[in-house]
Amino acid sequence: MFEPTTGSRVVHRAAADGLHCRSIAFEMSSVSGEKTSLFGRSNCPSGRLSLWLFGLFCLLSTTPMCTRSHEGVVEESSETQSHESQLPVDCDCPSPVVAPAPAAVEPVFQTLFEGVKGDGIVQTFYPGLLERPTLSTEGARLLLKQLESQAKKSIPASPAPGEPKPPTMVPNSIPDDPLEPPLAAPKGFKDRHDLRIAIEPYFDIQPDGVVTIKWETWIDTPPSFVHFGLDIPDQILDYPRFRRATKESGKDRRKKHQASINLSRMETNLVDVKGYGTEGGTVSYRIEFLDLVGGINLFFDGRFAYTKQDGKYVHGVTILDGPNVDVPTTSGMTIWFETDVPTRAAIVIQDAEGEPQAVLSAQAGQHHELVLEGLKADTLYAYRVGAVDARGIIGSSGDYAFRTAPTVTRPFRFAFMSDSRSSLGGGERMLQGVNAMILQAFFSEAIKLGADFVLFPGDLVSGVTTEVRELELQFESWKRAVEPIHHYLPIFEGMGNHDTAVDRKDGEGRSDKASPNSSEEIFAREFVNPTNGPTPSDPTRPPYLENVYSFDYGAVHFVSINTNYWTGGSPKEGRSNREGFIMEDQMNWFEADLAAARERGASFIFVMTHEPGFPNGGHVGDAMYWNGKIATMNTMRTEFWRLASKYEVAAVLHGDEHNYSRMLIDTQMDPSFENPVWQIISGGGGAPYYSRSKTPWSKRVVKFTAQEHFVLVDVLSDTRAVFTVFGRSGELLDRFDIERKPTAPATDVVPPSGADSPVVPPPAGTP
Repeated sequence: MFEPTTGSRVVHRAAADGLHCRSIAFEMSSVSGEKTSLFGRSNCPSGRLSLWLFGLFCLLSTTPMCTRSHEGVVEESSETQSHESQLPVDCDCPSPVVAPAPAAVEPVFQTLFEGVKGDGIVQTFYPGLLERPTLSTEGARLLLKQLESQAKKSIPASPAPGEPKPPTMVPNSIPDDPLEPPLAAPKGFKDRHDLRIAIEPYFDIQPDGVVTIKWETWIDTPPSFVHFGLDIPDQILDYPRFRRATKESGKDRRKKHQASINLSRMETNLVDVKGYGTEGGTVSYRIEFLDLVGGINLFFDGRFAYTKQDGKYVHGVTILDGPNVDVPTTSGMTIWFETDVPTRAAIVIQDAEGEPQAVLSAQAGQHHELVLEGLKADTLYAYRVGAVDARGIIGSSGDYAFRTAPTVTRPFRFAFMSDSRSSLGGGERMLQGVNAMILQAFFSEAIKLGADFVLFPGDLVSGVTTEVRELELQFESWKRAVEPIHHYLPIFEGMGNHDTAVDRKDGEGRSDKASPNSSEEIFAREFVNPTNGPTPSDPTRPPYLENVYSFDYGAVHFVSINTNYWTGGSPKEGRSNREGFIMEDQMNWFEADLAAARERGASFIFVMTHEPGFPNGGHVGDAMYWNGKIATMNTMRTEFWRLASKYEVAAVLHGDEHNYSRMLIDTQMDPSFENPVWQIISGGGGAPYYSRSKTPWSKRVVKFTAQEHFVLVDVLSDTRAVFTVFGRSGELLDRFDIERKPTAPATDVVPPSGADSPVVPPPAGTP
């Protein structure tokens, strides 16, 4: 966890034409030992896809599907092709056809496959891993060598093992009676404290292997169970499997808790599938306890690492978060992770044809954020990360893979979903502020259906808490739920009204917290997104950094707008915004960004933001509407949609309402909306559902359902995109096309200031 007190985010960059660092240059070595400036930047401070579902895809197709496979990394044709040129010409294969897995390919990738790009959702089955990627032996040796060199540099000493962290909750919010509401809650409000954790779990590992986990709750609870497990080494998505459990001793209720287990129980022949008996490893845990206030069982998840020295058990280096991939470009990718103690980090990457390359962090810390540059476009790379602490102990991740962005519009697929905060039903539907059961299922389906990345515009967690650390822990729960996919796929997150930490004053409502713990700053610390958003004209307001941004993927442009910036419910003068309101700074940036994208020759433009302009079920009284009774909100909403229409945005993608709806926004809604824009509300990521509401535009709604769901979008060419919506049980809920006329791009146009994406070349086949 990157705490505010450890300093601001400092970025170092190394470019392909030589090292250009703002402070300290990276050291990069090849396996041959030569220094290189290939890439680098650092920053330190399930459901299974069933065969019948795939068969359903095929039945929906209009033409047979040909598939082909070859060894190594899946490559596009060296010549840029349009969507039409990739259709099978004389396909006589039966439908459906599934490509057989090729023989294993060493040293990097095993068993990749590719489907022929075709018409619609069925034939557009994109490259995916059939087996877990494997870094070469040379790559593994290179990582170890670089970590050993890092260990010789200055690294802050780690805190003594087994020491507790500061309290999660403020003292005056902890009630003496578990049946009474928290004492700090003013009239009309209720502090959330969904986690019920006062002191986070910490560990004491003895030389004989006995590990004691300790924690404190803010209410008295009965003795708890603690489950222990690990991830299976050959599974691509490494969700942990729990295999051992222990229970606290005694029967009395208590706030202070502890439970012990001997780690040798994780090393028996019955359990040890990863060789922990030799060197140790990372253990996942889940604390299960009875919440007497809510009358339900709650869970707290985490993990810790151990290793062995001279036959004795000691604390290892734990990768608490990640590694995750984010912000893909045509020449790079950001890989980031966090460790439990200060460390120096290294990463090794390797494509199917090249030798492994290493990048080192420039300074020690717990948050490591490395931006790789100088890579090949649209190329699959395997990678592994590692870190070393002041004791010289090394911890490393498993092997994963990522794909860089394409330079032009070749067919690609992205997933879109929102609103995964806790629901009803108990268990993993209420896992530390997250409906992890649905979230994991949908993300797992997205990667297996070939998504290149995921858009998630808000309400990740329950949030709306007065406690900063509670919001951080809920975000960590969300990241842990999607982490097995985030190892491979970038995720672009946006802020929702629940993703907030607030101050509450009796009689004055709630407001965003002050710096450095505004909701926007917490969000930027917890997630990694592009940094090209606007700058507030008033320096006392929160930053837009990494909560408002844009990026290109091929010739398609994406924009993330924050409709919950500086929010406080019903605002007070000078203290906060109303939900759904976009301030002038952001609106001006929005127009400039759209204009620049059109000048660069962007094909499709998609905008994501949490609060819908025209709500249809659950948020008619707020969002961008507020029952139509607030003049400033009406004016702002009209301006937002006027800009979307003016610059021919294909669709605005919303969350907020826990259902799905689709409607077309055009001149029948307002005369200034000359170019029609689809409004898609997809808030079916696990939060409690909302039924449909009656609105002035109800007859214009094409589709509505309260089912849990996610959306897949296939960009088939620079003129055609296909939206497909799937319910939780796999049924097809909605499907529609968006077609646009090709636009000739302008020349000699540069990206907007601060943009990470390069100039987008003309799409293939553009006249």
